[in-house]
Amino acid sequence: MKYIPKIPDGDVNKPKTSILREFIFILFVLFLFIFIIYICLGFVVDILVEKVPSDIEEIIGYSYIKNFEGKRLTKKEIKLQKFLDELVSFTDMKNRKFKVRILETENVNALAMPGGNIIVFSGLFKKINSENQLAYVLSHELGHFAHRDHLRAIGRGLILSFISIVLFGADNFYNKTMSKSLIGIQLKYTREQEKKADLFAVDLLNKKYKNVSGITDLLEKFGKYEQVPKSLTFFVTHPHYTDRIKIIQQYIKNNNYKIAKEKSLDPIYKKN
Repeated sequence: MKYIPKIPDGDVNKPKTSILREFIFILFVLFLFIFIIYICLGFVVDILVEKVPSDIEEIIGYSYIKNFEGKRLTKKEIKLQKFLDELVSFTDMKNRKFKVRILETENVNALAMPGGNIIVFSGLFKKINSENQLAYVLSHELGHFAHRDHLRAIGRGLILSFISIVLFGADNFYNKTMSKSLIGIQLKYTREQEKKADLFAVDLLNKKYKNVSGITDLLEKFGKYEQVPKSLTFFVTHPHYTDRIKIIQQYIKNNNYKIAKEKSLDPIYKKN
């Protein structure tokens, strides 16, 4: 019998599965694994944050406000500090020391920094029309301290850096890409913090003034300068101002808080 060799199938050298599909699957599994690690370590951060002593927090906070060290307080800052101390007296943080400084800039913002430090941008005073509105801004930042959000943000930032460095090294394309992919998770967490700080401020204003006037008006004013469309709020740290207003209005209604005449703002805050 004559041997007749079998001709191989034309697909013999082709892979059984798609290389691109396998690559995408591997990337998905890797990202899922990193996401789970990030969430788990995030819970650890939340637990540890509650145990960080105030003196350690002050050491951490020094690096953020060292540029203000040695500078004499202005009359406006002295007035603002007294007002902040008064607000703190209505909270459960009476045993903590808070400092407020004013940064001369046209930007409209205020920041809660580690160590009980609050930085108020001078441009903010041009948008505030009442003491109640100023109280809301400071109370919002106090809300971040009450929930220790600043320390949580630092902890999660360190986690992101640690995961990226372990997987991809200190500085390369993969490190930067992975960090950007996880930013969305971090931003959403920050938006939740902002909502809680808003509601903390509403409660604090009611304790001080027996009403919650001025809050939504101020947010409406800030909203006019908000350049991010509502559809893109996933990529920013704060909720859209319309969402903030709705949440606050519903909270005011649920708690039967009153709206009354706002207290006039001390003219010193409008002076240069």
